[in-house]
Amino acid sequence: MKNQWEDEYNHLLATRHSDDIHTLLAKMQDLRVRFPNVRQIEMLYAGLLVQNKQVQQAIEVYQQLPQPDAEILSRTGMLYYELQDIQAALSHLAQAENLSPNDINILINHGFLLQTDGNLAAASARFERVLHIDPNHEDAIFRLAWLDAHRGDFARALTLYERIPYHLGAQGSALFYRHYIMPNRPDQITLAAQKVGKMYSHRNTIAPNPKTVSEPEKPLKIGLVSADLNNHVVGFFIESLLSGKATQQYQWFAYYNHTADDRVSRHLKLKFKAWHEIKYWSLERIVQQIRDDDVDILIDLSGYTGGGRLEIFAAQAAPLQAAWLGYFGTTGLPEMQAIIADPYCVPHDEEFLYTEKVYRLPHTRLCMTAPSASKVGNVIAGRIGQSETINVSVQPKLNLPIEPTPALKNGYITFGCYQNYLKINDVVLQTWAKIARRLPESRWHFQNGRLGENSEDLAIFKQRLQQFGFDLEKVSCVGSMARQDYLLNYNQVDIVLDTFPYTGGTTTAEAIWMATPTLTWAMAGMIARQGEQMMCAAGYPDWVCRSETEYVDKAVYWGQPENFAQLNELHMNMREKVAQSPLFNTEQFATDWCALIRQMWRDFCVDNAVPRMKINTKPMLVARRKA
Repeated sequence: MKNQWEDEYNHLLATRHSDDIHTLLAKMQDLRVRFPNVRQIEMLYAGLLVQNKQVQQAIEVYQQLPQPDAEILSRTGMLYYELQDIQAALSHLAQAENLSPNDINILINHGFLLQTDGNLAAASARFERVLHIDPNHEDAIFRLAWLDAHRGDFARALTLYERIPYHLGAQGSALFYRHYIMPNRPDQITLAAQKVGKMYSHRNTIAPNPKTVSEPEKPLKIGLVSADLNNHVVGFFIESLLSGKATQQYQWFAYYNHTADDRVSRHLKLKFKAWHEIKYWSLERIVQQIRDDDVDILIDLSGYTGGGRLEIFAAQAAPLQAAWLGYFGTTGLPEMQAIIADPYCVPHDEEFLYTEKVYRLPHTRLCMTAPSASKVGNVIAGRIGQSETINVSVQPKLNLPIEPTPALKNGYITFGCYQNYLKINDVVLQTWAKIARRLPESRWHFQNGRLGENSEDLAIFKQRLQQFGFDLEKVSCVGSMARQDYLLNYNQVDIVLDTFPYTGGTTTAEAIWMATPTLTWAMAGMIARQGEQMMCAAGYPDWVCRSETEYVDKAVYWGQPENFAQLNELHMNMREKVAQSPLFNTEQFATDWCALIRQMWRDFCVDNAVPRMKINTKPMLVARRKA
């Protein structure tokens, strides 16, 4: 027999993503008063509170329920995770698992929290238990693949991703991790991206944008979609862009797929006409909001990285859609008409790697506010693409003097690498070992968040170094440190050696600012040319190599004592030179960026001045040659 409250409850459940949230909460509160302590009503009410960013109040609703069961404990734990209280979250999930040890959702949630807390073995055990219950459980396979990728076992991770070929998150992750692998095959990545892009497109059920496009000089409305408009490298680069006066000619709209509220996000909010936090929104609501905002150009800042929302672009939420910044390859989406690049990261003979039309900024696709002038808190670096915390403290303004290159006083060269641990693949170590053999007195400094003292990763990394013949007495490894200390640490290194094929981004820009040149090996593909792009934009094209032989020989050249004085001269003059370069000239970058956006819109108006959207019709890539 139907309960009295069910019809009203079902109506509210059906409209929870479309109706005004405050209206829904008021109706739910009325229903709660009339039918107190009904589990389904309380759970829906808590979910709406979360949707309205009232996470603590949602926890209190769950806690007031009589005799909370395993599901309620699990949900409560995940809400504590939203509040960044990982220990409370783990405690609730442990209780939930004790009550219901074979509940798949609880095991998945508990495993995720253990993974977040760094207890990877315990996390893996939960996911393996799920597969024992359900051998084809897609989320468990997906999470186990992430653990393999985190360990650097990309081959095993890709094998697991292949088991779930229609899981969009898995196939997007597979695309992302392929950028770490040698040999570098960007043509294969593009073919795979086209398949994933078509999957997104085919799953879309939302009608195309009906907006008519016919005003090439109209005041433009620009929308940015990202989970990283916060204390993250993408947030920092967007801060740099929006600090330029030229950006004031456009109206800006943010579609922020996160809940973090920090210094960067609060500062960025001031730059936008509207700031929408969309993490808990349905796709339909997001697309409608973008169309209600009358956005002309919607720009994806995430691609296949964490927090990406490519389904928004598959729905053709805005007339013109473009990819930029946070990802470094084609999306493969038929509805993504453009990608923003530069002459270095996408030369003309590599345009076939992109389903989007390639638009180039004149100097660089990335521009960074000089670290000495920045007011940043915790830096999330090591990706654009894969984040890694470098520092742990807030510095209002940084004092970053340049010291003479240390080889002058040491009598030997010190090579450094500050990049994401996963970028240091075996081929990279094999190449560096060739340099070490030819320069037996050289020192090697490795620094990233996973190499802290007594970490499991540090022990594994040292074993790998020994296997390739490095003398550990001449190796130093350091984990995270305060930002100013991290940047000043570049004064202890003579040369940074870039990784490949996944080259440096933020760390390279910071090394350049600290007058420590980066030697990079450029290969085909945007991310494999990022080191080239940054060194050329900074004015140092001679530090870009085209082969392993050139890379090794140049490192050995600078490692000879007779060349230390020349290296020091370059080092001591570098800061002044790069300060005037496109890499740090935010005003010029903003002017160039806005001019490019205007040109994109003009081109689009010429080709698409019809009510119905004409999507990208660039031919699909065929595997015609190696890249």
